[in-house]
Amino acid sequence: MKREFIDKMKEAKKLEKEAYMLILPANVRGHVEVIEKEMKAMFLECIAECIVGKKEDEKNGGADQGKVQKVDIS
Repeated sequence: MKREFIDKMKEAKKLEKEAYMLILPANVRGHVEVIEKEMKAMFLECIAECIVGKKEDEKNGGADQGKVQKVDIS
């Protein structure tokens, strides 16, 4: 049932996008498509950076570990 719901929601969003694109003038549609591609690329880059960053933190024992200083309180 969950898979069916997800498939229906994807289809609904696809139809919604098509409806909005029909409202826009033809010369604007191209711009919207370019913006959409750029947003997808930015999202994927952010996800990749987060994954790589976490792996590097695990490999180095934590990103802030080298910045810790001992403070003597007397």
